[in-house]
Amino acid sequence: MDSKTKPEILSTGGRAEEQSRQEGLSTRRLQQFRADKFTHFFLLLILVAATVVFFKMIQAFLVPIILAAVFAGLFFPVYSWLLKKAGGRKSLSAFVCCATLSLGLLLPAYALASLVAREAVRSADRNDLLSMLSWNRQRVFPD
Repeated sequence: MDSKTKPEILSTGGRAEEQSRQEGLSTRRLQQFRADKFTHFFLLLILVAATVVFFKMIQAFLVPIILAAVFAGLFFPVYSWLLKKAGGRKSLSAFVCCATLSLGLLLPAYALASLVAREAVRSADRNDLLSMLSWNRQRVFPD
């Protein structure tokens, strides 16, 4: 009887060890999966935070960058035409395009500033501005 019961005990013990080993492997796999999931989540969190910080840093420059891209796209056909006329001289074509664009922006701005300055001088000459200022001063600082 002893010889028959010993192999059964050993085989049962072997199955328990194998089952325990498989449970250990599945537990390790689960832990590895959780660690990978946490790592991916943390990486995504860092990426989102870096993106937010980056956009906060360049927020003041977004409008000029977008305008530069728009003007570059609009003036590329002019640049290409000038490049053909200038015989392939890129520097000359780029200079003419930049000068044209600058004058196209600065001349209207200068004209508008000039009109505003003229109107301010006319208003001051008529004493409208001074009378308004004195009326406001008396209203804010009564004697």
